[in-house]
Amino acid sequence: MTDQIFNGSVGQVAGGNINNYGPVPYSSLSIEKLYQEQSNYKVLLWAARKRLYFNLYNVFLAVSTLGLAITYFYLLMTKSDKLFELVGSLPPWALFAYALIGIVLPMLLVHKKRLKEAARIADCHAHLREIDIALNKKNSL
Repeated sequence: MTDQIFNGSVGQVAGGNINNYGPVPYSSLSIEKLYQEQSNYKVLLWAARKRLYFNLYNVFLAVSTLGLAITYFYLLMTKSDKLFELVGSLPPWALFAYALIGIVLPMLLVHKKRLKEAARIADCHAHLREIDIALNKKNSL
């Protein structure tokens, strides 16, 4: 620590002491506080699951896939003999562009979102397991 350079007077940080006690173990909390923490983590878990499944990327992926399916179904029902002529009249890059923009890009974004939310969900599950263990110990006494 001798190679530190201080440009002014050194006092307490933010007007107080820094206490680094770490997380409070669940076994030291009261039963009411444990139930409150459990409900807080259940709310966080539901919010993470909601963000995982109900997001703009999933909506875009569903709409683009459903749009393609409805278009081809309509063409099969109404103009089944002209379907292959219509598909053949499209430029060769059109289906590739649709596949990239309508399906691959949203799938990559959904995967990225899934990885992010999976970490939050796993963290909530870990806390809920610890709270359940502490509640079982307190209730068995």
